[in-house]
Amino acid sequence: MMPMAAPSSTVFACEWAARRLPAAASPGQELVTVTCIGRVHAGQIIQVLTSGSTRVRLLGCPESRCRHEHGVHLARDQVATARRLLHTLGRDPDSVTLDTVGLDADAMSGWWFADRAAGPTDAKPGRSRREPRIAAPDRMATAAAWFEAVFTCQDCGKCVGACPVARSGLGFSPRRALQRARREGLSPDQARGIFACLGCDRCATVCPSGLVVSGTMVRLRTAARTRGLDGELAHGGVLQALMRSQAETDTPQRRLDSLGPPLETSTTGPVAFFVGCAPYFEPVFGHMAARPLRTVRNTVRLLNRVGVRPVLLADERCCGHDLLWSGDVESFEKLGRHNLAQMAASGVQLVVTHCPECLRTFQLDYPERLGPTGLETAHISEYLLRHRELLRAAALPGRVTFHDPCRLGRHLGVYDPPRELLKAVPGLDLVEMKHAREAATCCGGVAWTDCGASVKRLQAERLDEARATGAQRVVTGCPKCDIHLRCALCGPDRTPAPAITNMVDLLAEACGIDEPDDGAAHPADKGD
Repeated sequence: MMPMAAPSSTVFACEWAARRLPAAASPGQELVTVTCIGRVHAGQIIQVLTSGSTRVRLLGCPESRCRHEHGVHLARDQVATARRLLHTLGRDPDSVTLDTVGLDADAMSGWWFADRAAGPTDAKPGRSRREPRIAAPDRMATAAAWFEAVFTCQDCGKCVGACPVARSGLGFSPRRALQRARREGLSPDQARGIFACLGCDRCATVCPSGLVVSGTMVRLRTAARTRGLDGELAHGGVLQALMRSQAETDTPQRRLDSLGPPLETSTTGPVAFFVGCAPYFEPVFGHMAARPLRTVRNTVRLLNRVGVRPVLLADERCCGHDLLWSGDVESFEKLGRHNLAQMAASGVQLVVTHCPECLRTFQLDYPERLGPTGLETAHISEYLLRHRELLRAAALPGRVTFHDPCRLGRHLGVYDPPRELLKAVPGLDLVEMKHAREAATCCGGVAWTDCGASVKRLQAERLDEARATGAQRVVTGCPKCDIHLRCALCGPDRTPAPAITNMVDLLAEACGIDEPDDGAAHPADKGD
């Protein structure tokens, strides 16, 4: 039997609107009925478009009739976010629209039949379904041979005492998760433990056997994905959809459009700045005052300050870190091969990143899984430290504390460069939190999955530690730590905490080259 083609058009309709649509629809059109149109996330929209649909329409009830009160308002925000992301992906933002409908049956019928499929399709006319439900697959058997080869646990329990998720009191144990997977295979319930691990490597600092649990977790997640087991996707799965879209498409992106004012960059040369996913983070996390593109621009300005015009690749893709750490090795390798080919074509010898996850990927994961890259790598703090005499920072009085990103610290051993740069700023008082350097607590996020109660508790505890230092700012060396810690401040009844600041932005401020975002509209921002 030939597989059914993807619908040319997908319509998400709230229950109220769906009941008023005619029973039949155009060929190639699929109706997905949702409880409220406000439940359709930008992630679902991106997933549908990257799965073959050429158009997505959201259909909601009039705002005055919404029994969920803010459904249409929420949907409007998600459509705006999806449009911005599609623009950066190099796709048509106008392929996503939002409409509200009234009681005029004739008008409804005209709207429903107007969206005709272009060309032949195997999709059945008027195909309709309810919101998808993920069926739990049956238990899978774990590949015991390779697992036993790396499993050297002495059953001492030290990992449990060190693990921040285990200490949250919600029942997770890295030792038990690995033992159950080895003994029983991976059931959907057991997979929850596998995906709960943050990969922070805090346990590796106390394990007498030197076992790196996070590496084993990646292998188990890879095995789990072969049978459809996955973690709980955060933010509607929009980040995963964007990553996989970049892995699957050859469409040139418009990543550099969002960088704003002209910067001193190059298209070829020995030093490249790998931007990462910041152009996609901005639309998704802008509501929490995260400004990752400001950090990108300031990174370029700091490199200019020390005499470098970095290569910025117009069609750079996500490094693939989060896909690898969620078990999607195939997509990770596609992204890696693309990025390495781009670097080679541009004559790059040294890759500078401001994201520790990107740094780890280039430094460790690409060579391990794709072969030698021939590239030198450096975190922006390491590179700037080599040229700190050229920064010429002015006085910036205040007390700060530094949050060590797990990938930068425990994974790569980079602890001193960020601190040395902060100490070099006149007037800046750097104080340490209770848990710092090798003992630093994770910000609570890995691969944009399983952002539950244990993660929120972890973030709150980290901010409590920062507050206890008396610092006015928590300085991070990672854009994702920046986002995760800001997220902890977005909930209700949060005690005021120090401001969250990326190290790059603080240095740019001290050097007098910082330019906060001016709020200019994104090219894809337009009305519905």
